[in-house]
Amino acid sequence: MVLGAHVSAAAGLRKAVDRALKLEVDAVQLCTRSATRWFTPPLEPDEVLGFRHKAARFSRSNLLALASALINLAASDEAIHKRSLDALYDEIMRAEALGMAWVVVAAGNHGGQGEEWGVRRVIQSLNRVLDRTRNFRCGVLLEAGAGDENALGSDFDQLARIRRRIDDGRRVGVCLDTAKLFAAGYDFRDLPTYRQTTDELQRTIGLKHVHALHINDSLYPLGSHRAASTHIGEGEIGSDGFAFFMTDERVARLPMIIDTPHGPEGEEDVRNLNRLTSLLGTVSVQAN
Repeated sequence: MVLGAHVSAAAGLRKAVDRALKLEVDAVQLCTRSATRWFTPPLEPDEVLGFRHKAARFSRSNLLALASALINLAASDEAIHKRSLDALYDEIMRAEALGMAWVVVAAGNHGGQGEEWGVRRVIQSLNRVLDRTRNFRCGVLLEAGAGDENALGSDFDQLARIRRRIDDGRRVGVCLDTAKLFAAGYDFRDLPTYRQTTDELQRTIGLKHVHALHINDSLYPLGSHRAASTHIGEGEIGSDGFAFFMTDERVARLPMIIDTPHGPEGEEDVRNLNRLTSLLGTVSVQAN
């Protein structure tokens, strides 16, 4: 089991690692650039060295960067599309410099142009950015979405089609968010539905291409197509759904990142991590 947390980098990247170390987690996710502005100043060399030194206790595969929500790889507006590609390129450059394994990004929103048009646009976008960063170790994880209007990535088959058509497929995988999965209509609150969902995941994307999980409860019901996270066991999913993920040996190797609402001192992160740890051994999951 690899538990982790999304930590704020508002006070600097090194402070973000300090927060993660205080939580005693094994995986870290953070934002390396502004989430609300297209332009972010370049990383300073001493900031990079300081981060790498403090983050050395973490396995590289457990260091993730969350990309800005401004990025839309399926944007039909050419100006926004160009900004999105440049921003993702910068995200990958930063993550590579910091020794991180993955940049997690939403597939995008086609804005009414249609699913197939949007899928082609995302594939073209990723191929262009990955070609610009060829020979990098850092890759991209497409985060499965909730299925809100015109958004891509809420369907396993669609994500699989995108990933299969990437030129450098080894550098593209998938990140699953439990709250968004649930909102998209994938149930996993009991053993039969958990097996059904993970069987479909294996049949389409393949579990070997899933490299991270965002572990969040959902404020909204199954199939609502509305993504909003809440504390573990306090939402529509409930504790059992998380217990299956925690005890399934096929996914236990993956970094499981909590990104639930944060308290000022991280006390709510501690509570959520403790709740997840308490679920170990409460259910048994065996692959079919």
